[in-house]
Amino acid sequence: MTPPTCRFLSLGAGVQSSATLVLAVRGRIPTFDAAVFADTGWEPSTVYRQLARLTRIAGQAGIPVVRVSSGHIRKDALDSAHRFASMPLFTLGPRGVSAICHMSALSVTKIRSARAARGGDPAAGPRSGRPTRFRWTTWAILVVCR
Repeated sequence: MTPPTCRFLSLGAGVQSSATLVLAVRGRIPTFDAAVFADTGWEPSTVYRQLARLTRIAGQAGIPVVRVSSGHIRKDALDSAHRFASMPLFTLGPRGVSAICHMSALSVTKIRSARAARGGDPAAGPRSGRPTRFRWTTWAILVVCR
């Protein structure tokens, strides 16, 4: 197998991706060429504060944090002329059981915009038949492109 030419971290600013970035900064795992934050435009303020903190930490180790976006998820959902990508909505059933609705927004607003930002085909990936020479690391969905 050909080693990847670039290594990217999908940075959601949550626990797992933040810990992964800190491990790379401290040299405990191989470093990344960049950490990519795919912004939905409607993240909680705590996410943006954590992103600012992680950007400073990563910058000290020479890992750029790249912020990409393919729109504003809330505005796009309310715009009838815009393609609708279902948001990660949570429901509470009559018996008090919570569930998450189907969410195509992850691939539309995060994965595809991040792939495009790294200079690749937004639709390329392990199932597309169009491989790239990048290794992509994410905790939400493991997407490894060779």
